[in-house]
Amino acid sequence: MEIADLIASGSKLLIDKFIAPVTIFLDLVLTYSRARVCLSFLRRNVSVIFALDSAQARILMDEEIV
Repeated sequence: MEIADLIASGSKLLIDKFIAPVTIFLDLVLTYSRARVCLSFLRRNVSVIFALDSAQARILMDEEIV
């Protein structure tokens, strides 16, 4: 039983000290990169919407002038 207990405590120590922090770090990195991708996607779409709005505003202004 001593060997089994030693293996169990060693694997628990390995999980607590190495695997858990690495998993948390990788989760944070993936969350950060997903957030950056979402923000760049939103920024690109918002700039396209503003460009379309300004183009429509120019067209309306041109129609009012003519």
